[in-house]
Amino acid sequence: MSLNIDKHKLLELKELTKNVKLLYVEDNQRLREKATHFFEQFFDEIYTAGNGKEGLETFRTIHPSIVVTDIEMPYMDGFEMASSIHKLAPHTKVIVTAPNENSETLHKALDIGVYRFLKKPLATDKLLQALLDALNEVKLLTEQKLFDFYVETIFNSQHNLLMLYKEDQPIIVNETFLNFFQVDDIESFNIEHHSIGDTFLEHKNFLYNTQERSWYEEALENLNKLYHVKLINHEHEFHHFVFRMTKIEGQDNYYLVSLDDITDLNLLKLFDEKQSQLDEEETNQSTFINLLQSIQRNHTEIKLFNLYKGLTVTNKGIIVQADENRVALQTTYLQQRCAHHEGKLILSHSLFPADILCQSIKSVNYEEQSISVASFKFLTASPTQRKSIRLTPEDDHKVSLFYEGHKFGDNVKILNISVDAARLALLSLPAGFKSEEKVIVDMVFTSGGRQPLIINCEGKILYITEEKHEFHVVVKLEPKPTTQKNLINYLSKRQMALIREFKGLQYGK
Repeated sequence: MSLNIDKHKLLELKELTKNVKLLYVEDNQRLREKATHFFEQFFDEIYTAGNGKEGLETFRTIHPSIVVTDIEMPYMDGFEMASSIHKLAPHTKVIVTAPNENSETLHKALDIGVYRFLKKPLATDKLLQALLDALNEVKLLTEQKLFDFYVETIFNSQHNLLMLYKEDQPIIVNETFLNFFQVDDIESFNIEHHSIGDTFLEHKNFLYNTQERSWYEEALENLNKLYHVKLINHEHEFHHFVFRMTKIEGQDNYYLVSLDDITDLNLLKLFDEKQSQLDEEETNQSTFINLLQSIQRNHTEIKLFNLYKGLTVTNKGIIVQADENRVALQTTYLQQRCAHHEGKLILSHSLFPADILCQSIKSVNYEEQSISVASFKFLTASPTQRKSIRLTPEDDHKVSLFYEGHKFGDNVKILNISVDAARLALLSLPAGFKSEEKVIVDMVFTSGGRQPLIINCEGKILYITEEKHEFHVVVKLEPKPTTQKNLINYLSKRQMALIREFKGLQYGK
């Protein structure tokens, strides 16, 4: 192998090889020494091995970004080693060398994810070019990982809605955005709304999609310009935002979209009083009363829902009065008791665009079997549509969180728990605590004087919300099969206990 290298390429290589490890695997000692001398001209960290088995062991220890290997070697050949490396670290660049390049060998190299195939004896220019190409891809991958981490950290520390776009596609959104629209991730949002522009509501002098131009085309031509936009959240409330789209410096076709909520300034009417009045009419209480009157006139039944400590209680009912003075429903005694206990009620009917939450129980008349309700709003994410039951545990339960080796057990309680998630309440958050972080949840349940049930499992933080006096943390549980079985058994027993407890309400217990 000739060692004459173009000076410009040598300088380029030396710049790219900073902090990059190279593993060279070759059973021929003379070739190994000669090639190592070649690599030493630009790599600071070079590791060698005499066969595939030794090479794989070295890889597992040092985790190099680039591997150059021969094919025919004792104990384990280069293809077998390359295949194992690809499974361990798919982004590793493996360059294979062989004395021939027949179609069978080339196809095998492609099948196992080899980055480049070079024929022996190695030509310096071809090896050099392969290394340059591999190093450039390693650099891009490293920069992308750092960029993604930086963006995610910045995103989730902001109180405004943030979206990162690559060209015209959103790739990252922050937790504030997810909480506003009540979605789990950007994929769920795209399925429901297709585009953020579809949620921009028409308002005079505001940014929204028109037949002539999309919001994205408008914003792209006017980067850094401030726009007004109007959105509606999951609770059917109108919000006024200041919109801005900026280009990410040093990243082609990457854009940051930010929406700063200024609803509290009450400026919507100043821009479009007529539209604001229509908005108010849409959401005020008369709208709900009109809907309920339509059902009453048609003498159709309505479904009533309550959650008694997570246990769904549902019965049919009829509307006996719906006017400005009173909205009353007639239903079963148990539904009355549960509504009185919970202080609210959910109504469901095919005529409704979404379930209606009655936020206030004005009175319960057991003789007339009626409930008077008030203060209505639509629910876009109704608890009646939950995929799995979420129950409130006994008051004397205990729960501890383990995060980065530290235990957090003081002032932590379980608000509700299902087979795959737990909502926890914390008075304060550990440093660095955020979505996607891994935790260990240790829960102890005591029921009826029996031996305590201990549930210990790993989990991932889905999202965190800041309430008035505490933080609510939803953790997706990842229990092992035995632990999951114990959790299912506990929830089954807890459900039966709540049913018995709820039935006791009919006797005023």
